[in-house]
Amino acid sequence: MEEITRGLGSPVDVSESLYKDIKDNKDNYPDYLVGFVGFSCSFGAKWFSGYAKGADRNFAHNGSRSLVKKIKRLSGVEFICCDYSDFNPSGALIYCDPPYVDTIQPYGGSSSFDTVDFWNTIRDWSHNNVVLVSEYTAPPDFEVVVEIPTKTDMPLSSGLKDYRIEKLFRRRNK
Repeated sequence: MEEITRGLGSPVDVSESLYKDIKDNKDNYPDYLVGFVGFSCSFGAKWFSGYAKGADRNFAHNGSRSLVKKIKRLSGVEFICCDYSDFNPSGALIYCDPPYVDTIQPYGGSSSFDTVDFWNTIRDWSHNNVVLVSEYTAPPDFEVVVEIPTKTDMPLSSGLKDYRIEKLFRRRNK
């Protein structure tokens, strides 16, 4: 495994056969590698949605280079990846990116994500934290902080790309 990593431990080359092996045998690889390959080397950066291919494009190298840039800017920041129901923050800046309502469930999850419970939890956290949620829609007691126009990776039947507005929400001040 060491031959495909550099510096920060992110791969610079991931073959399709290695991608498939990691996808099928996640428990045999370090979590950081599974996470990196699952997103950076997958079509549309969606969790193991198919090996990303492109003419003269090395998705692992691009992902690695992007990580290095971000890590340098985020010195001193602590990242926690966990189930939100296991988290009890206080005095924190929290960014949440839940499964978007009425979209394909990424990350191999089921459609059983409890959106109502999630938003109730965000309300609780908002009492003593700054909480930002990425979504297309939110309950009425949340306000849009920023709107980000995006386009989908898959073209419509017309051949054109579908444009959407992703939004960052926070709870309104009472």
